[in-house]
Amino acid sequence: MNFLSPGLLFGLFAASIPILIHLLNLRKLKKIDFSTLHFLKLIEKQKVRRVKLVQWLLMALRVLIIAMLVLGFSRPVIQNERIPGFTSAAKTTVVLVIDDSFSMEVVEGQGSRLNLAKEVAGKIVAGLKEGDDATVVLTSGRKLDDGLASGNLPGLVRAIKELEPDFVSGDLNTAVLTAAQIMGESENLNKELYILSDFQKATLGDPKEFTDVSTLLDTRVKTRIFDLSSKKTINSAVIGVKVNNQVFEPGKEVSVTATIRNFSDDDVSNGVVSLFINDERGAQKSYNLEAGKITDITLTAPLRKSGYSSVFVSIEDDDIKTDNKRFASVYLPREFQTVLLGKSSDLKFIRAAIEAGSFSGNLKITEKDISQNGALDLKQVNMIIVAGSGEGVNLSKLKEYVANGGGILLLPGENTTLKGYSDLLNQFGLASPIELKKDSKALPGKFSSVMFTHPLLREIFQTQYGNNVESPELFTWFRLPQGGGTDIISMSDGSSFLKETRSGKGRVIAVATPASLTTGDFPMIPLFAPLIYRSLFYLASQEPASEGTKTGEEIILSERKTGGGKITVIDPDGKTSAIRAGKGDAGMSFSSTNAPGIYKFLRDEEEIDFVPVNTDTVESNSVTMERDEISDYFKKINLKNAPEYIDPGTNFVLTLSESRLGSELWKLFIILALILTGVEMYFSRAKKKDLV
Repeated sequence: MNFLSPGLLFGLFAASIPILIHLLNLRKLKKIDFSTLHFLKLIEKQKVRRVKLVQWLLMALRVLIIAMLVLGFSRPVIQNERIPGFTSAAKTTVVLVIDDSFSMEVVEGQGSRLNLAKEVAGKIVAGLKEGDDATVVLTSGRKLDDGLASGNLPGLVRAIKELEPDFVSGDLNTAVLTAAQIMGESENLNKELYILSDFQKATLGDPKEFTDVSTLLDTRVKTRIFDLSSKKTINSAVIGVKVNNQVFEPGKEVSVTATIRNFSDDDVSNGVVSLFINDERGAQKSYNLEAGKITDITLTAPLRKSGYSSVFVSIEDDDIKTDNKRFASVYLPREFQTVLLGKSSDLKFIRAAIEAGSFSGNLKITEKDISQNGALDLKQVNMIIVAGSGEGVNLSKLKEYVANGGGILLLPGENTTLKGYSDLLNQFGLASPIELKKDSKALPGKFSSVMFTHPLLREIFQTQYGNNVESPELFTWFRLPQGGGTDIISMSDGSSFLKETRSGKGRVIAVATPASLTTGDFPMIPLFAPLIYRSLFYLASQEPASEGTKTGEEIILSERKTGGGKITVIDPDGKTSAIRAGKGDAGMSFSSTNAPGIYKFLRDEEEIDFVPVNTDTVESNSVTMERDEISDYFKKINLKNAPEYIDPGTNFVLTLSESRLGSELWKLFIILALILTGVEMYFSRAKKKDLV
């Protein structure tokens, strides 16, 4: 026997009240001498004994009346027992935990695992009666029954039929805890928890989060398991994609490395991996991969257009199709705007090198004196070159530009002093030069080492004999200290000629000598022009978005990109939505990243970012739990009743319907209380007559 309102059982303490009253009435009476002759004739010993017996009987009846009332209001029930007049289909609370992850798209027999889960869940809900309630908890965290009135079972069946796989990774343990909380709030006689899943090991949840649910899932809760994984899953996945380039130039190739893992027990032979740029196949390779192993495959394809480009790597379809693609994006400015700050004499060779480049787009060069930097609008500027002194100049606007992700190239001017170049470098976080070497024609400065692997120099100076670059002869140069960044080119005196460092989100490159013939032949050597030209694209390039965001996570764009105002988002399915950016430096955020793919952000029809969104690789691990592992999990969360495993192919609906029969006994106890009340009233009157 169970009680639907067990808290009211504390009312049984009230049954002691008649006992206390009876005991108080038995206290010893004080003797008073009186004329005994009159009373001895009236009182008979037999009548006194009968009065005492009635008093004890009345006390017992009153105790029983209170007890019957308390037990009746506590709603006692007997499950699975038939008592004529009291047996019915008792009210039922059903909570269905449905695994809606993309691993459920695996086809089993005539349909996918998710379709089988939907069919089973639909039958369970359709078998409920009026007054029952049902709730669906999805492992993804989505709300399936939002907008449905409580007890709207037909509406819930329709919602289950329309359920599609979700790409946001969740875990089964969190869903079970949510279901337990819902179950703990129900007062119905029958409580049924159903779990429909393929029971992947990787998505069970963190063991540290396993919680004791014994107070929520008590002995009245029947837990039933539908394990929907009946076949061995064959699955390989692209678990990583990396764009290797850091400098993007028109017509040049993009190098992409795909990381592929075989999650199956069988080897992959002659698999095919393809690289797509802007949805066009640019390259493909075949690969072999042993069971359980990981491999990296690098593919290259030309970047044929400027602006933002989508990139994805794809392998052939297997049981789980969603993880066969992984997305990235690259950016090549369509219109290139660069700002040159300094004196014309210090910038003429720099400008000539830029204009001699092969950029086919619209190249706009703005040339100003350093002192005029505060009046510039830098929102559309791709990169900045400063040649000169920072002494007495406010460069806060340039510092903010770099901190927000911009790139800047720093050179001294022909007449820049040691203090002037120190002030310039210091404002961007670089250390001051050790000294200024001047008029060293007798012992000119030369390169001692060059980092040919750096993106600025990679593949430019390759010959059949290896990498080689001609060193200039410098008569005047600043000895930049080594360390505190990347020393791309080092001098023979141990100083740095070309140094890169980070400042905020942006890059800063410093050069040790002016672009002037009075200080050496630096502008005339083969290195100069490609170094200046490639620095445009390197410093303007955004970090390739190789992994980007996981499904369900928030995308954040800086104010430098959004510029405030209305922003349009095109999701991977082609659906367009408008959002509004924050004010000032707030930028904007976008949280509806429910599907993998490229999210395109536009401002006034102009593309401002392509953000790749990829699935969590944990869902790709197709290894499932054995039955004893599932049972062990429920022991760890202290489930009172051991779970029951049900084959979805059986006629489980009839069995479930019969198990919901039960007998509520509250009417019986109330009837008994009324009968006892009538008996108590009869004996109470009889007692009064005896006392007359």
